[in-house]
Amino acid sequence: MNQRKSVGSAAMWVVGVGLAIAGAAHAGGTDGWEGTRIFGWGESPTVTLPSPSPRVRSLTLGRLDPFGVIARYDGVVTCWGYNGYGQCNVPSWIGEVTSVAAGARHVVALRAVGLVACWGDGQHGQCNTPPNLDNVTAIAAGYFHTIALKTNGNVVCWGFNNSGQCNTPANLESASAIAGGGYHTVVLKPDGTVNCWGASGDGQSSVPASLGTATAIAAGMFHTVALKSDATVVCWGYNTTGQCNTPANLGTVTAIAAGESHTVALKSDGTVACWGYNGYGQCNIPIGVVGITDVVAGRYSTAAIRTTVEPVRAIRPGTADYSVFPTISEALNGTQNTGAPWWKLECADVVLPGFSWPYAPSRELAALGDFVTTGGVEFNYGFVSVAGSLDVPSSLRVAQATVAGTSHVASDMYGSLISGDDIDIGGSLQGSAQSGGNVNIGSYANASVIADGSIYIENDLQGLATAGADIEVGGNANGSTLIAGGRVNVEGSANNATVSSDFASSTEAGIVIGSIANVGLNTDAKSATRLRGSIDLRNYDGYAGLTPDISSTHRLIIEGGIYSSDPNGAPSYPDQVYARFATCTAAEHATVTPCLEFGADSVIDLPPGNKIISNGPTTTLIGG
Repeated sequence: MNQRKSVGSAAMWVVGVGLAIAGAAHAGGTDGWEGTRIFGWGESPTVTLPSPSPRVRSLTLGRLDPFGVIARYDGVVTCWGYNGYGQCNVPSWIGEVTSVAAGARHVVALRAVGLVACWGDGQHGQCNTPPNLDNVTAIAAGYFHTIALKTNGNVVCWGFNNSGQCNTPANLESASAIAGGGYHTVVLKPDGTVNCWGASGDGQSSVPASLGTATAIAAGMFHTVALKSDATVVCWGYNTTGQCNTPANLGTVTAIAAGESHTVALKSDGTVACWGYNGYGQCNIPIGVVGITDVVAGRYSTAAIRTTVEPVRAIRPGTADYSVFPTISEALNGTQNTGAPWWKLECADVVLPGFSWPYAPSRELAALGDFVTTGGVEFNYGFVSVAGSLDVPSSLRVAQATVAGTSHVASDMYGSLISGDDIDIGGSLQGSAQSGGNVNIGSYANASVIADGSIYIENDLQGLATAGADIEVGGNANGSTLIAGGRVNVEGSANNATVSSDFASSTEAGIVIGSIANVGLNTDAKSATRLRGSIDLRNYDGYAGLTPDISSTHRLIIEGGIYSSDPNGAPSYPDQVYARFATCTAAEHATVTPCLEFGADSVIDLPPGNKIISNGPTTTLIGG
């Protein structure tokens, strides 16, 4: 390669110029989403692509300086790489962009409104968009010139014109696609014929007479490439590094690209072929580059696009743009490890060996199917939503998990869990749980628990429990509030607790408490409240005499009676210790007898100075 030719560069322009990807939409149901994955190789940092790859409308690579530009699906433009001429300083005013093209050191963008914006190096006028240029449908960039294709088929060129590359032939009636080489311009006409003008010292503008019709065009620095209607590739122009030596066994081709001195073809089987100059590895196709749907070439670099339907997508904050991934693990690695911004991962199903992101404020992980892991989930300050069921065979730590079906957490649950069906927590609950079915907690609950069905807590409850049916606490419920549509059973103590039950029976207690170890219990029930244990007055201090120590809106049964383990009374006021009760509302007293009852075998042992005070309307006291 001689010195004159080494200064040039080229990028890939397929029909419409640059790589333009069709708009991607949800593929239907929970099957996944259409999106793009980008592979790059050759000169760095051109191929140091954004990770995770955004969903791409259009991708272009610099033709001299190593930089890249993407028009994302949401119309936002992303640039990376060399910025010595401001080619990565995207104007804030351009709005939505549908396509991008890169020159040597400038960028051209096609705006959604049909206008053209240019930025970067403009020393040859390549960024001076002609006034009143509108209704543009495609763009391209040569080395130092810019090309636009209008909806009426007219071609407009501006910028460096040393070789006549901007002198559009007067007899060019119409074009359907455009491409820019180093110092020449190429168009594809509606009838499939190719027309070139500008520099042709190496034959790059001399279209072969035998070409026939083409479906796509590309222009390198000093060579031109056409994809014929029969899916074969023809190249002409400068060929010192073999960029025009199309492989004999290439097979059928669906897309083409041209770098400065190499040529790229996408084969119909989704694989990529490269030939020509390979000094930067731009023709060394990496393993795993399969299923490709389009190709791009920079000066000494190559990129490939795979447009597929994948089950996982990462949505970017404040945009409609997202990246897609084949597995949830790859999505997490592609977002968490790179620090790339996302606010929500959506998945057909979440299947994980476990997930650890200790600090994830306002991040969301959504399963449009089931959420299943083989390990724990640590997603502090993050949100999980599940359209199916949740199964975590270890601990779950989130800000909130919302599940449409059943929820199973084998160990501890930290945070808020809202489930449309049953909740089963094998360990403790520290946060809150709300279920459309039953809630089963294998250890303690330091939380709020709400269920349309029953609530069962193996050990202690400290907080709120509200159930449409029964509530059962295997340990203590001190300081808690329990509200049940059915019965309430607390095996341990319920000191300073508030308990209510809608269970109505003339023979069975709606509330059963194991014991009262110190001051306070308030119950609201339609049937009796039963205290299985006894009351030790040494724990009571009735001096203030303001509210009853124990109140019940219905019948109260104390099976163990009342006594004092200290014959001198309570330590603070040895001469005045009260057992104070309020039972039965005035309306209930006529039908509930007795309102205060002691078990048949209970002992009422009140030392001198101690007494029972009944605060009910006309409470009846009976006992053993």
